[in-house]
Amino acid sequence: MRRPPRGDVRRTGRLCHLAGMRCLTMLTMSLLGAGLALGALACDDGAEDGADGGETDAIEATLGAEGGELSGAPGSAFSGFRLHVPAGALSEPVTLRVTAAATSNPLPPHGAAVGPTFDLVPHLDLARSARVTLPFDAGRVAGYGVDLAGVKVWRIGPEGWELIDATARAAAAVTVELSTLTVVGAGVEVP
Repeated sequence: MRRPPRGDVRRTGRLCHLAGMRCLTMLTMSLLGAGLALGALACDDGAEDGADGGETDAIEATLGAEGGELSGAPGSAFSGFRLHVPAGALSEPVTLRVTAAATSNPLPPHGAAVGPTFDLVPHLDLARSARVTLPFDAGRVAGYGVDLAGVKVWRIGPEGWELIDATARAAAAVTVELSTLTVVGAGVEVP
């Protein structure tokens, strides 16, 4: 059987015979480039809320006077997070964004985080309180020698970190009312 000339690609049945390693490398690079380009197009749908199950660095939505909700996608860094803004809390449309908080303001010595900390921006006062549900790690709670009933929410207020009592608790989530959007995270007071 005659070998095809260098760089020639000939289809026989389901396989391609590639002449020379250079051609194989070029084909591989072309396919990789095409795959990356298609992947970038498929991922760039403008959504930043993780609704497609993909990992994102924020949850974002524009809410108005009718209120609404932002929720983290299961399996994402925001899994278990939920912010419910009631009707009338906002007087005009506002783009709300939730990110993992990067704060240089440490918790007080008697405080401990037991879940992720989230930054709710813009930081603003609401006409009606919103309800935020935050995930926590029950193992971390137990590690501090605290009962699950002791899980509350730390938030940054005008004077620094403040502890807010829960309005509801589940096995791995705590819910509180917020009148101001700010930095929040599930936490406990340590003995």
